[in-house]
Amino acid sequence: MKTMMASVPSPGISPLRQALQIGRHQLEFLRQNRATHGDVFSLEIPNEPPRVVLGHPLDIKEIFALRPERYYSADQSTHANIGERCVLFADDEKHRSDRSLLSPPLHGQFLESYGPHMLECTESAIDRWLPGTQLLLQEELGHITLRVITRCVLGADEEPHQERLHALITEWAEHIYSQSLFTVASLVGLNRMRRFLERKTDERREERHGLCPYPGRKSTGLKAEFMTILEEDVEQCRKERAEGRDDVLARIAVATYEDGELMDMHTVLDQLTLLFSAGHETTAKSLGWAVRDILERPTLLSRLREEIADHFGDGPMDPSACRRLPLLNSVIKESMRLHPVTALVQRELTEPLDLRELTLVTGTVAVPSNYLAHRHPDYWERPDDFVPERFIDLKPPPHVYFPFGGGRRKCLGATFAEFEMPIVLAAILRRVDLAFVPGVAIEPVYGGVTIGPSNGLPLKVDAVRAAYRFRRQGRGH
Repeated sequence: MKTMMASVPSPGISPLRQALQIGRHQLEFLRQNRATHGDVFSLEIPNEPPRVVLGHPLDIKEIFALRPERYYSADQSTHANIGERCVLFADDEKHRSDRSLLSPPLHGQFLESYGPHMLECTESAIDRWLPGTQLLLQEELGHITLRVITRCVLGADEEPHQERLHALITEWAEHIYSQSLFTVASLVGLNRMRRFLERKTDERREERHGLCPYPGRKSTGLKAEFMTILEEDVEQCRKERAEGRDDVLARIAVATYEDGELMDMHTVLDQLTLLFSAGHETTAKSLGWAVRDILERPTLLSRLREEIADHFGDGPMDPSACRRLPLLNSVIKESMRLHPVTALVQRELTEPLDLRELTLVTGTVAVPSNYLAHRHPDYWERPDDFVPERFIDLKPPPHVYFPFGGGRRKCLGATFAEFEMPIVLAAILRRVDLAFVPGVAIEPVYGGVTIGPSNGLPLKVDAVRAAYRFRRQGRGH
């Protein structure tokens, strides 16, 4: 017998305490509620619509199959000022047309052209690591993936330009994803905070801002500055028709919709902000979890190095070939299964929806949880164990395994990340011997939007080997 919304079990604490639990102990909160209530339970956040968390793949399958007119996406419950006009918040035809314009530079032959840059960014970072020292690997991985984004997505090829963008984006991310700002946003409403910060960013770009302090003020100034830089780059690309450019910014700048119109400037800037804000941090944290999982298993580390050596010998790595290393890619998938960096996705329903044992009413936000689905005992053998070999011959359905979200709103940069991660990981495993710092526990920590290893993933550098450089024919090849 199906139940209605009022019958959905709840955590039994105030909306504010629920928001704080999500912000501080998200995975533990999800585990505890599943253990107590099963695969379906409610979630309340101050000043936000009612939510129902779904952990059973069959319910999630129904959500991912919804037609665009049956849900609403403008309120994605994030406080980060990543751009109101980006594809994340678009609905219906606007979402379809923007996504079709943005997708080509992130797939196919375009993607292949980024491989050498990805490897070069990784090798350059490793060159600076010194044997006998300690490093915060999560920070280093963030620098690598941001370098990849600034080069391959934003087209910042000249070092001063790249360094300026790198510094601005890094500082902006530190402020916008801080625990303190998330806590304030939870009090006033996540979407309300995001729209407030967007207005303040626009005011700062137009030099209409005052001197009064407000939460997130620093982030609005930083975003205003890097948006001005990006706008100049887009204008230059349009003036020169992106001559000699092979990056995503250049391709988006001159791409046209089906009616021949260019994307308006503000929308271009918001799309780029989404791509670099979501694209570098999520990839870096997924890589951090993979390294941690590998270092905990010395036998697995040896097998991975053998696979890499068998494939590339003593010569340079071909970055495009890294996706064909079965064990390496299976390790990445298994690590993302156990440690998805975003544990919840959402759809706000515009009409009632019948699930297996529940009817969701209009206005409910359905929240599929990959963290819960990825560990569901009905679908995974030994669900809590790290068993990468399961992915060598297994391709689970998209409602059972979805580290990048699912349905029509699957992460736009998923293919880019899946191409990049084995390149970065193979280069590190091939050249560097890393070890845990004794006495330092590595636990999940929520950073305002994503979940990564705690304490910056401190590691000892025991050895660094020389690199064979992969030679490119030139830019665009």
